[in-house]
Amino acid sequence: MATPRRVVLIHSPPHGEVPFRHIGLGYLQAVLEASGNECILFDISLKEDLAHTDFYVDYIRYLSEGIGDMGDGPDPRIIAQVTHPEWFSELLPISQTIIRKAESYLEKVVVAGDVFLFTVNTLTVYFAAALSSMLRRRGYRSAAGGPNMGFAPLRSILLRSGAFDAVIQGEGDGVVVDLVKWLRRESLTLPPGANWLQGDEVKALPAAPPVPLDDLPYPLFRGTLVREFVPILSSRGCPRKCAFCSETSNWVSWRFRKVPNVIAEMDERARQYGLTSFHFHDDSINGSLPWIDEFSRVLTGRGYPYQWESFCCPEGLTEERLARMRKAGCVLLKVGVQSFSPPVLMAMRRRPDVEFLKRAILFGDSIGISIRFDMLIGFPGETHEDHQENLKVLDEILTQAPRVYFSPNPFYLSLGSETMLNADRYGIEIRYFDWSTLPGPAAEMVRKSGQFPVGHTYDIPRPVLVERMADMGRILEKQNKDYQYLGRT
Repeated sequence: MATPRRVVLIHSPPHGEVPFRHIGLGYLQAVLEASGNECILFDISLKEDLAHTDFYVDYIRYLSEGIGDMGDGPDPRIIAQVTHPEWFSELLPISQTIIRKAESYLEKVVVAGDVFLFTVNTLTVYFAAALSSMLRRRGYRSAAGGPNMGFAPLRSILLRSGAFDAVIQGEGDGVVVDLVKWLRRESLTLPPGANWLQGDEVKALPAAPPVPLDDLPYPLFRGTLVREFVPILSSRGCPRKCAFCSETSNWVSWRFRKVPNVIAEMDERARQYGLTSFHFHDDSINGSLPWIDEFSRVLTGRGYPYQWESFCCPEGLTEERLARMRKAGCVLLKVGVQSFSPPVLMAMRRRPDVEFLKRAILFGDSIGISIRFDMLIGFPGETHEDHQENLKVLDEILTQAPRVYFSPNPFYLSLGSETMLNADRYGIEIRYFDWSTLPGPAAEMVRKSGQFPVGHTYDIPRPVLVERMADMGRILEKQNKDYQYLGRT
């Protein structure tokens, strides 16, 4: 049977904790089909989630071994093992799981099309590398992109391992059509942002300027399941420059769509899917306060026909603005709080107004917005007194608003964050992967790829961080709630 001429977009597992649909692949699918390419989205992540066979918990348990000494960068040992298991006398259990999962999908994927595009992130890069290397051994061509492709050693190891023919740095919407032509050998020219292996040298082209968001077609979700809520995006990137966060490295710039364009998409989706609930994939839907005010005003003027939820920053969440957002259909906000200690907030490059934070959380809850917020425990310089202040404010909030939910996370070294790029400034000593611990060919591959941060030490010892997380767990337990962080409940 002849291979169909079709671009296969692959959403790799593990799925993670929340059933989000991959809106980035939806945009790529729309751009490719608008150019005349036939596409199929192979949502393996969703299939694993629906079958309850996802290996997310196994992966998180593997990461748990490094609590207090961890980051979200790639583990070169796993990449080497899943792409070249023959180099190793013994594989890590997580590597064995990933290889087994990839092999189980290979025959289904290989008949779907002629070129294969993967999106990768911290969770999914290992499965994608495993499956793509299997496809390439069958003679097929593949490429990958994703938020972590700004990290040069990752680009290098994915190419040197033979996982992909090319990897793309930057946003893919404006280059994917030309990338497919190159993969099909219809063009000799690689698109902007492409990295490829020439001999033993990684070659790279500068990334293209991003396409204006209002110029993009609405994303397509054929091949995945849209239920309960429709995925939507009003902006990319984040206007904040928080020290712990990698978003400033992941996106060239922060920008947003015009309000009428977003609402027109909501109208079309409501007709298409019969759904009136929307999940915004924005890092911060209130990054522009004039934008969120106009959005709220227009929806309210139309009789607030939709319900919606999003991530947001606490900045600008006055009682008046929250009331307007609620009237416009906002039912849930995931707020990046991180700490209730003013000195820690300042070190994070956050606004240190704790009373404002408390008022926003309590008022939002009182008017019917479900409030969930993150805490980042053990940021460099966090003292015992800072931690006690966190516990005190949390107790005050949850006593007054028991429906509010918070999720504690131990400080980790985020790839491309200020705390990683300027670790010395925060008293952080980074430990890099020791390539000499690998067998010969794997060691040489990792050595040539660059330095991979795999751990760190700083002013808060691991036992102290573990105990502070346990304190957070006791607050959740008191509220009859739990939260799985790094394999712990």
